[in-house]
Amino acid sequence: MKAIQFILFKVAVCLIPTLLNAQVPETPTPPNNTHTDVTTTISNSTSVSNSNDTYKFLSKHESSKKEGVLEILEDALDDVTVKRSGSTYVWKKIKQGETVFYCKLTNSTLKMVLEKDEVSYSFSKKIKHLGDELKNYISSHRKHIFGNASKSVSNAQIRVDRAKEELTRAIRNLEKVKRNSEN
Repeated sequence: MKAIQFILFKVAVCLIPTLLNAQVPETPTPPNNTHTDVTTTISNSTSVSNSNDTYKFLSKHESSKKEGVLEILEDALDDVTVKRSGSTYVWKKIKQGETVFYCKLTNSTLKMVLEKDEVSYSFSKKIKHLGDELKNYISSHRKHIFGNASKSVSNAQIRVDRAKEELTRAIRNLEKVKRNSEN
């Protein structure tokens, strides 16, 4: 019995630091694009205002990010009416004749406005999460991962979180077994 306890303890000691420090590595910052006398600086900006009754998200981004922003919006807003005019997309949610959610995407700008007191809490939370995801994507130097690859990353993170929970339970069980064997 003590041999099993010792082995479990050793396994826990070895796995705890590994699992607790498991993080998704940050994407390295790419070097500036330079060519003899020309330097290209990429600038993206986002602004978020979140009051008790209104949520506003504004961004200016490089046009190469539009495709990624569009896919994120389409995935999140599949239940909201969208209209396309040329290269501009507009999503609207209307309640009793009033626009309660508005989102407009052009080649280099995005504007979202949500009247929080006119929509459900879950929809409001969904839009805030969407804004967080868009802010992270627009301000990063990474390209959007299209299709199933992004789901694979999410699934991998879920598996890491579950493994951490299982490790925590195993450590609690080990401590319980130790206490019981000491008594």
